[in-house]
Amino acid sequence: MRTVSTPNSIPVNLCDVREKRYFQFFRQRTVESTNSLVGFTFWSRLVLQIVHAEPAIKHAALALGALHQYLQLPDEDPTRVDHLAFTEEQHRKALTAAKMLVASATPEDLDRVLAACVLFICYEGIRGDYAASRVHMESGRSIVKNNRERLRQSSRRNDLVEIQYALARLDLSALTFQDTSAPMTLSVDEYYQIQPSTIPDMEFNTFAEAHASLTDLARLVLIADTPSSDSITGASNWNMDVYNTERAKCAILVRRWKANFEGLLFYHPDAAPPLSINMLRMMHAITSIMIAAGEFGLDTRWDEHYDGFVEIVDLAELIVAELCQFECQSFFSVEQGYIDGAFLVATRCRDPVIRRRAIEVLRRLPRQEGIWQSAGAAAVAQRWMEVEEEGPKAPECASDVRTRVSSARTSANVDASSVRLQLYMSTRESAHPVVREEYVRWQKKRD
Repeated sequence: MRTVSTPNSIPVNLCDVREKRYFQFFRQRTVESTNSLVGFTFWSRLVLQIVHAEPAIKHAALALGALHQYLQLPDEDPTRVDHLAFTEEQHRKALTAAKMLVASATPEDLDRVLAACVLFICYEGIRGDYAASRVHMESGRSIVKNNRERLRQSSRRNDLVEIQYALARLDLSALTFQDTSAPMTLSVDEYYQIQPSTIPDMEFNTFAEAHASLTDLARLVLIADTPSSDSITGASNWNMDVYNTERAKCAILVRRWKANFEGLLFYHPDAAPPLSINMLRMMHAITSIMIAAGEFGLDTRWDEHYDGFVEIVDLAELIVAELCQFECQSFFSVEQGYIDGAFLVATRCRDPVIRRRAIEVLRRLPRQEGIWQSAGAAAVAQRWMEVEEEGPKAPECASDVRTRVSSARTSANVDASSVRLQLYMSTRESAHPVVREEYVRWQKKRD
């Protein structure tokens, strides 16, 4: 029988004072800041327990803690180089230990293997190696797909479900952040093969169930919005039928989720802190707009969702205002939060007041949320807006914006704090899109 360790105990397998110091930082700062919006037991309990028994998890956690310290310091701080050296050393050790784990793994080690995938996805994504992060994500998906029966029957099912939830959240984050170096793809068939979480056809008993359900619905919305082609002219009739069918299903499920979530809050108003509830409401508003707007059609279709954009910005402002009351550790998270929603509003809402509020939300905190950086998102959104609003007269409403970005491709360089943008522009005067390339840089801010 395995020895169960408590999250608050110091692992005996830490080799020296330096490892103990980085582990304490990971536990007290990285985990706490990651759970600043929503408390995930994967970070507050499971990882801190598995660290005691599995070298791959130990070294990966130490690498994340050191990376957190490295990122929060200004460039001129002389200790940054030490943190970077340590995080790279621990990352190499984690990869070596993970290879040994996989080579000797038994069915009882499924939790460790999946947890290692989650930590590697986080590390590589934050470092900006999106190709490596994608490899680990695909490995995690494959493990879940190939072990569906074992995952359902395991004596540690609750822990394994929690790890799957963590993997699904990172999958959603990767689908919303598409870098041209390693675009993340997932078909509808693949989605159903990796055993999605609770579909909202029953009442939720906990906030965690509601969050997991909406995460999977949001993933389904994103992949249903991409049948097989970048343009409607390249999609076959069969694919368009699948696309329309899945969209209709998603719309029903998203409405059902909302009703059941409100039911949970009615009977259990203390199911989660207000900050977490606002975060999930924001996530629902984003998902609702995505499924309603769809992938195809005139770009003015986004103008129909003014109320939804306002709801997202209102919630994002509340979230940021509360985070500002926290200490500095709330500015770093390996989990997705409000940044992607604020970015959606800043780029797709053409109302000049609302989109500027969204950009200000992104600028307010120097926050990292997994692969999303608030400063980088703000800089890209600002340039996107400036390009669309070019002209002799500043727009007073959304309909005044005549030239619009219909789609964009991004290539980010995290170390250089820069993004190469390819903006596909559409105008009312021309049926053919114009491609415009922009290079965006931003100033690094530290908490």
